[in-house]
Amino acid sequence: MNLNNEYFQVLDELRQSYNVSISTLCEGIISERSYFRYLKSVDNIRFSEFNQLLARLNVTLGQFVNYAALVRNTDNVINKFISRVVFETFTDIEPHYQKILTLEPEDLLFDLVVKAYIKRYEYLIGKISKLEYLEELERIIKSLPNNAPLNIYTIIINVLYDELLENKSIESLNHIIDTLLSLDFSLGIFFHVHALDILLDKYLLSNILKDEVKMALINRLIQLLNHFPFKPLLMKKFFYQAYMSYINNKQDEYEGFLLHYALNLVTIYNNQQLQKGKDKVTRIFGINFDEFLSKASKKAFASSLFAISE
Repeated sequence: MNLNNEYFQVLDELRQSYNVSISTLCEGIISERSYFRYLKSVDNIRFSEFNQLLARLNVTLGQFVNYAALVRNTDNVINKFISRVVFETFTDIEPHYQKILTLEPEDLLFDLVVKAYIKRYEYLIGKISKLEYLEELERIIKSLPNNAPLNIYTIIINVLYDELLENKSIESLNHIIDTLLSLDFSLGIFFHVHALDILLDKYLLSNILKDEVKMALINRLIQLLNHFPFKPLLMKKFFYQAYMSYINNKQDEYEGFLLHYALNLVTIYNNQQLQKGKDKVTRIFGINFDEFLSKASKKAFASSLFAISE
């Protein structure tokens, strides 16, 4: 089995995101010359070699396929736009935003989801106010088909709306959560991830949800994030793994996961998104982000892993 040039370009994107050099990736598998040839030409690489390169990046074939189809897919402007709103990475989102505004709706319910994400993006960049965003979501909810059953599309719209509210009917919230946890996440996985992350960000420290419900949400989110090698999603996984270790009093494990989260945060984000991540650490763990990063980094570099042998 051979794999074409497009997949090899996706592999190279992952290599760069992991900060792995070409020589380190190729050692013992293929030559660096072959790597550049596969990257730039139409020559195909053997599947066995490709799989070894993925393993060198600690990426499974399933993770790679999900990334290529759902995150990187250049043929689906809606996927591209929504993924960037979910990750809050806006450096190249504007062309997708402009294009998505011109698309003709194909499915009423999915079109309402897309409209909700358009308004979320406009709110996040300050184009509309929180009140305007809230009113737009209310209009979208009123546009939902009568007696529409809860599915991932209606759930994510309601979760986006709930995120803005001070109070929420606990019965309604529990119904949404129970349905979310029972749904097959293979369809609409981005919406599952985003809904879980929003709910946890809002209710993790509150008494509104029972502890066992919070743990169920965290475990499901970590389960979903295992499917992706993409840094913004790996970062979320490290955060919730740190929280699980934190509440179980596993100090070294907690610091290790939180350090991974912190390093990814400062690498990926800046300005408002970076500050939101720092504030989240302070809010959940009660520590100063910058002080933790400095102390934990020094501790990590002082470990035997970085000892230089004579």
